[in-house]
Amino acid sequence: MEFSKTGLVQHANEEACGVTHGLGDSLIGEHIADLFGPRLSDGAEISTLLLRIVQGKQQYGCFEMHRGEETSRIVGGRFAPMPGPGGEVCGIRFIGAGDAANSTRS
Repeated sequence: MEFSKTGLVQHANEEACGVTHGLGDSLIGEHIADLFGPRLSDGAEISTLLLRIVQGKQQYGCFEMHRGEETSRIVGGRFAPMPGPGGEVCGIRFIGAGDAANSTRS
């Protein structure tokens, strides 16, 4: 999935949409907090994650999508900065890892 610097989904592949039970680019325009909640699994605020990534840092771990909902999933992977032509961060990319996208939260 790719997000703008402000956290809006710009692109989501079929695998990402499948995790959220959507189709195609059905997530376009959704905010990262709508997908991962206002806080990450470790309790950190999503706004702190956005700031870290825009500063050029990466965040690895397991993240819960749709927290508290029937469609809740634990997704392993990393959030990484997307560099622009001049090297500045122009967006955020979430890269899921393996089968973690299929892990349901019980």
